[in-house]
Amino acid sequence: SSPPKSSSPSDAHPSLSQRSAMEDELERARRAAEAQRARKEEEEKELMRAERRRKREASWQAELKAMKKEERKAAQSRRKQDKKHIDKVLSAQARSHYAVLGLSPPFWAFWKKEGGEGVSTKRIKQAYRNLAKKIHPDKNKDSRAEDAFDALQEAYELLCDSGKKRDYDKELAARKQMDREDRVNAAQDLAENVWATSSRVTGIIST
Repeated sequence: SSPPKSSSPSDAHPSLSQRSAMEDELERARRAAEAQRARKEEEEKELMRAERRRKREASWQAELKAMKKEERKAAQSRRKQDKKHIDKVLSAQARSHYAVLGLSPPFWAFWKKEGGEGVSTKRIKQAYRNLAKKIHPDKNKDSRAEDAFDALQEAYELLCDSGKKRDYDKELAARKQMDREDRVNAAQDLAENVWATSSRVTGIIST
């Protein structure tokens, strides 16, 4: 019988490229697991928020039912104003923490790489106090008041922390730069498509 084949060093130890591929695969798996965990956490939070909104709405309807006609009419009118305040805060979440507080976006984000002093802590605190009076769940009867107040609290705490605010300003500036580049690229693609179409039409007409 022939002697058993001895394994080569390359069989026992993966090559550099193989190790790199394995590490990349592990990193992708880790990120996928983190993303799945984050989605699950967000789903659980949304279920909690939905239940919270349901309870607040039920409580409001019970209060409304117990009121006299004129009181009910006044309460419904106030709630319409409450809804406007809540709509404004929740719709601002997708833009920035500054927008949540009703502050102008930091103008320096368009031209300064390191953030800036455009929105002072004093302005942030003042905006927070003014808005908290309008949307605090104890005063605002909209069923989403706690969601809006959570967003306000998150924006306030981040922007009042100088280190977190500096990092956030950098992130905001990078996001604006990417948005500008995307718009420029979209405009260039549109111009190229229009030119190509006009060239084809001209060719057809000339023939």
